Amino acid sequence: MNQKNLKLMRFSLHIHLKKIMALLLLNCSAFIVLAQTPDWINYNSRQLQYSNAHYYTGYVENCYTKKENPHDFLEKQKEKAASNLSENVQIRVESLTTNLSQQKNNVVSSYFKNSIATYSNVDLVGLQYLTHIDKKEKKVYVLAYIEKQALNKYYQKKLQSEVTKLENLIQRAESFYETSNTKQAQNEYSNALLQANKCNSVQALLYASDTGYSTTSQTERLIQLNRRLNQLLIKIESGEKRSINDLAALLSEKVIKGIPSPAQLKMSYPTYADTKFTSPFAKRFAQALQQELSNKGIGILETPEHNTLFLKGTYWEEGENIRLSLAVSDVNGKLICADENIMNKQYLIDKQISYKAENFSDAYTRMQHFRKDEMLSGDMLLELWTNKGDENLLFQEGERLKLFVRVNTPSYLRVIYYLADGSKVLLLDNYYIDQSKINKVVEIPDEFECAEPFGYETLQLSAQTKAFKSLQTQVQYGYQFITESTNAIMANTRGFKKVSSADKKAEVRLNMTTYR
Repeated sequence: MNQKNLKLMRFSLHIHLKKIMALLLLNCSAFIVLAQTPDWINYNSRQLQYSNAHYYTGYVENCYTKKENPHDFLEKQKEKAASNLSENVQIRVESLTTNLSQQKNNVVSSYFKNSIATYSNVDLVGLQYLTHIDKKEKKVYVLAYIEKQALNKYYQKKLQSEVTKLENLIQRAESFYETSNTKQAQNEYSNALLQANKCNSVQALLYASDTGYSTTSQTERLIQLNRRLNQLLIKIESGEKRSINDLAALLSEKVIKGIPSPAQLKMSYPTYADTKFTSPFAKRFAQALQQELSNKGIGILETPEHNTLFLKGTYWEEGENIRLSLAVSDVNGKLICADENIMNKQYLIDKQISYKAENFSDAYTRMQHFRKDEMLSGDMLLELWTNKGDENLLFQEGERLKLFVRVNTPSYLRVIYYLADGSKVLLLDNYYIDQSKINKVVEIPDEFECAEPFGYETLQLSAQTKAFKSLQTQVQYGYQFITESTNAIMANTRGFKKVSSADKKAEVRLNMTTYR
C-alpha cells in the first residue's frame, strides 16, 4: 500500500471515529437529560419511596414566568411544600381525635381532643427537601418530607423531660394555693398550662404518626397531670357569677403578660371542643376580648402582617362550667403563651346566649364521616374561602355568603352544602377550571343569603381531574337537594384510586355556624 492510500485510509478512519464519538456523546446527553428528571416527580414512584405509612410529605409543582428567577421561585415553593406537609400533620392529628373517641380508651382522647383546636405546630425536626427545576418547561418541583420513625424517637425522648417540667410547675402552683397565695397560684397555673399545651401537642403528634407508638407510662403520667391541672383551676377560680366581659378581662391580662410588647394580633372566634364550629357566645367573647386588648394598647388586625401573632381559642363544657382556653402563636405556629378560665353555663342560659347549636350531635356525626379516610393534600393544591375568610365562620340571618376557590391544576369542581337540618344541596357540579384559570382566584357565580335552618353547617369542595359521577338529586325551591346519604357521597368523591400522575384529586371543607 502506497503512502497516499495509507494517508486516505487514516483520514477515513479518523472521520468514522469522530462520527462514533459524536453518536456516543449524543446518546450520553440524552441519557443525562433523562437521568436529570427525578423519579419522585411521578406519583406512583413517590408513593413507593415516601409512603404515608412512614413519612409526612408535602408536594408542590408550579410554573414560573420569564420574569421570575427560577431559584427564587423555588425557595417560595419550598415554603409551600412545608406548609402542605404541616397541613397533612394537622389533618392526621384531627383524624386521630375521631378514631380515639370511638375507642374504649376515652380517657386518653378526652385530654388531647380539646387541645387540638389550639394545636400549635410542633417543630418538625428532620424536615428535608427534594427539588428539581425544569428550565425547558419553566417548572419547579418540590417534595418536603419527614421520616415518622425518626421524628417519633426524638419526641418520645423530649416528652419525658417536658412532662417532668410540667409536674414541677403544677406542684409549685398547688403549693401556693395550699398556703392561700391565690395570686401566685394563678401565675404558676398559667405557666403550667402553657407547658401542658406543649406536652399535649407532642403527645397528639406521637399518636398521629402511628408507627408502632402506643400508650406508655409517660402518657398515663401526662393524663394524670392534666387532671390535676383541671382540678386546680376549679379550686382557684369560682366562675359562678362571672359574665362574658369578666372572662374577657381576666384572660386579656394573661395574654398581655405573655406576649412581647409592642404586639399586633389577628384574632379568631373561639371554637367548640375539637370541632371548627363557633357560636354567638364565641362572637360576644371575642368582641369583649378585642375591646379589652385594644384598651390596653394591643393592635388587632383584620389582615395579618409581618410578625403578626395569632390568637385562637377553644371552649367546652365541663360539668356546670364552660372552660375557655386561649393560645397565642407566631406565624410559624410556635406557641407564645396560653391561658384558660371558666364561667358558669347558667349565665349564658339565663341570658339566652347560645354556645352550642341544637344540631351539634348530628353535625359531629357528619364530621366523623368526613374525617374517616380523610384525603390528604397531595399533588393538587385546592383552596376554598368565603367573603368572611376560611376560619371560625359565623353568619347571621340576612348576611350574604360568597365563595372563592383556587386550584393549581385543570380540574372539575363540586361544591356541596350540608345544612343544619341534615339536607344536602349541590351548589356546583363539574364546574371546569381550565388552564387559563389555574392558580387564579375564581369566584363561584352564585351568592347565598343566610336563612333558616340555623345551626352548624358545612361546605365541601371536591376537585379532580376526571369528571364526577352524577349524584341523585331532587329540585326544590330552585336548588338541587341530594337524596343520597353522606356515606354514598363520600364513596362517590373518594372513589377512584390514583393509577397515574395524571389522575389527581383533592378535598377541602369549611365549617360554619348560622344563627338568627
